[in-house]
Amino acid sequence: EKGSVEPPEPLELVTRPAHRSAVHLYVGPYEGLPGVFQEFYDALRADGHQEAGEPIEIYEKHDPVPETRIIWPVD
Repeated sequence: EKGSVEPPEPLELVTRPAHRSAVHLYVGPYEGLPGVFQEFYDALRADGHQEAGEPIEIYEKHDPVPETRIIWPVD
């Protein structure tokens, strides 16, 4: 089938529908992510946004300081 991709094991290909999202780049240790998620959620709500799905994390860099991009679908 045109456009189909079979990723190597143990990777799994996931397709998500296009959606409006808020994006935040967190630079800091992974242990700080729970607090960042709470602050991000609070900021979205304060700005009048409603979450429209589960956020995803993309680990962009590990050294010397981790960088994690958080993408949160919103209405």
